[in-house]
Amino acid sequence: MERISSSRLQFGKWSDNAECMSMAESLWLDPAVTRLIGGPFDRSWVAARLEREIRSYDQHGVQYCPLFTKISASSPPTTADREFVGVCGFHVKDLHEISASHNYTGDYWSSGYATEAALAAMNWAKTVLGVRLMYAGHHPQNEASKHVLLKLGFKYSHDETYPPTGLSHKCYMLDLAE
Repeated sequence: MERISSSRLQFGKWSDNAECMSMAESLWLDPAVTRLIGGPFDRSWVAARLEREIRSYDQHGVQYCPLFTKISASSPPTTADREFVGVCGFHVKDLHEISASHNYTGDYWSSGYATEAALAAMNWAKTVLGVRLMYAGHHPQNEASKHVLLKLGFKYSHDETYPPTGLSHKCYMLDLAE
């Protein structure tokens, strides 16, 4: 997935190192970012989450990838050359079905990055993985995520209890074969 990019964003890949842990902590220890996904979280939760993402990539070739601002230089960028924006990506539900998600640092809310990253990731999932069905959900108070999902063409399918919040979250489906 690290080869996915859009006009302003480059997807990366989580690794088991201090730099990735620092980025993960900057995102998932922020109570403003995690308040609608079950937070606040502690460092042990972030470490377990990072391990889950690494394992997901190792097993399925997908994860909620770190996202960076794109630079125009032709040489491979280092993290010093770009800014960490958040995460966007997938977890596998079934052979041709995946669940999509995204979280962004507060500095990048309302920037259009959620839609831009999701479109790039969805195109990759359809063309490279052959995904036919995509699922996503949002906290009942997260109108911004609802707006992004509807803009992307997702259709409401049902409500489902999301264990980290204990609330009934709105769930959506997108048929990529249509």
